[in-house]
Amino acid sequence: MKDKTNSRCKWDLLLFTANGPQQAQVFETQISGIYSAIIKYFKNYIVQQDPSEDFGSGLSTWNALFDLMGTPHGLGGKKILLINTGGYSKRLPHCAPLGKLFTCLSDGRTLLEHKLETFCDLPTYLPPGVLVAASDTIETLNKLPSSVFDNISKDFILFGHYSTQKIANNHGVYIPETWDGNRLTVKKVLQKPDNEILESENAKQENGLYITDSCYFMASSYCENFVNITTKFKDELTATNLCCYGDFLRPIGSEASDDYVEGTTDPVTRKWRRHFFDFFNKVTGNETLIVHEESKFHHFGTSIEFLENILQDGPVWTQDSSNVIYSIIGSPGSSYKPHIGNNSFVEFCQYGENVEIGDNCLVSGIDLSGAGDIEKLQIPSNCIVITWPLTLPHLEVPHLYVTIILPIDADMKESQAITWFNFNEKSSFYTAQIFPLAKNPAESLERSLECYRTGILTAFTDDQLSQRSYPFVPNLRCLAVLLGR
Repeated sequence: MKDKTNSRCKWDLLLFTANGPQQAQVFETQISGIYSAIIKYFKNYIVQQDPSEDFGSGLSTWNALFDLMGTPHGLGGKKILLINTGGYSKRLPHCAPLGKLFTCLSDGRTLLEHKLETFCDLPTYLPPGVLVAASDTIETLNKLPSSVFDNISKDFILFGHYSTQKIANNHGVYIPETWDGNRLTVKKVLQKPDNEILESENAKQENGLYITDSCYFMASSYCENFVNITTKFKDELTATNLCCYGDFLRPIGSEASDDYVEGTTDPVTRKWRRHFFDFFNKVTGNETLIVHEESKFHHFGTSIEFLENILQDGPVWTQDSSNVIYSIIGSPGSSYKPHIGNNSFVEFCQYGENVEIGDNCLVSGIDLSGAGDIEKLQIPSNCIVITWPLTLPHLEVPHLYVTIILPIDADMKESQAITWFNFNEKSSFYTAQIFPLAKNPAESLERSLECYRTGILTAFTDDQLSQRSYPFVPNLRCLAVLLGR
């Protein structure tokens, strides 16, 4: 879509969801730093707190819209962008303190700033309603020709993107009906299908790619009905972790199947899914699927995806990009620059000539500025290295540092037999107690690198931790909470 800055409509509201008051406060602080980028496209914004960590993006969406209906902003007649941002960024750990939306890309701007640019033209073409979007994606909807919005139903719009089989395996996949003039509708929506299902459902398109999901738009009338019906239903059931993509979109389509509903073992989740299936299945016939080769989907779900997207030859790399941002590297007056390996990214760091970084690394927050003379440090290839300051008021030394070192391809959520740091226990990286605390950032980095080289003893027990013996941080989940997440 061509830039029509002077005639472009603004969004009425940017609505963020947050996982509790601490995260909401962190978001408010970050928003204040990029407020001009927000107000360029939006008349106002709200950070809405989820009442429970158990909501997931599904009930978080309901809660945000329910609360909005009770404010002067309301839903009727408004064009709203809702971004589900609650969570602990488990698979992208360097984002844990601030959230994925506020992580910086290689041009120094946040993912949120990029995202808002790609949505800037939509209010011109959409009626009042809500666009629901994720916090870890960029969808280049600004590349869509305006003609895709001509002569279509705008009650419920699904934005799809042509993607590889690998991406299709990890996202929602649309099976389209035939074209009706300028409008494409949906036969079925698959959720993270394996290759066998993709083949059996004839999901591959003529170009050899698959149509994967991303954001979607609900007109105001659908939003209000959704809130009202779900509010009545919620009084009968407890909250549970539901998805605003898998649980909201799978019911749509002329051949939508409810097998996944009946196959759900948890009775509460099954009842919720039945409720959502009955509601969203009625969208069928009024939906429009918009997919175009110029509209791309970039996912920032893992550290590997992050590096692939932001570094040279990646889709968001520009002439203003660099693999080192907001950092002071090298010695003053020296032309020598320490080695930074291929496909590595460095942010918010300060160190001299005594650090070398390997290939395929994501390095954040290391600081050797006050360390004096230390031996040369080698950041190993294929690692995530992050130093964080912590405030622990219940300790004799309340201000400490922790350096996290993880394999770049670590599956943070999966419980596995971890041999990292010589830690031998079935756990997940998110709950393993393997990261040492230190009194300053330089000592923190050195201790963690020593653990990487030589291994550690089994993590201390909770009893030892409660007795103020704190050589190791409890786990990454504890860190996320301590950092305001």
